[in-house]
Amino acid sequence: MKWFDRQGKSVAAEAWQPGDIVAWDLNGNGLLHIGVVSVAKSADGKRLLVVHNVGQGARQEDVLAAWKVIGHYRMWP
Repeated sequence: MKWFDRQGKSVAAEAWQPGDIVAWDLNGNGLLHIGVVSVAKSADGKRLLVVHNVGQGARQEDVLAAWKVIGHYRMWP
């Protein structure tokens, strides 16, 4: 997160876009996690899915709002 901040890649409360990087604090216990927003959408078509690995291999899941978001970054305009 520090690297993204130093590079000026932090995004304010804009809508999520595929390729965005999200950082979470899992369950508020200080355990940090990171994922990449996918082009795929949830079953109801309302949310973008996220590719992440929380110990079971890389998965594409509907977890964008599952944990407290503590970072939102975009590498390209």
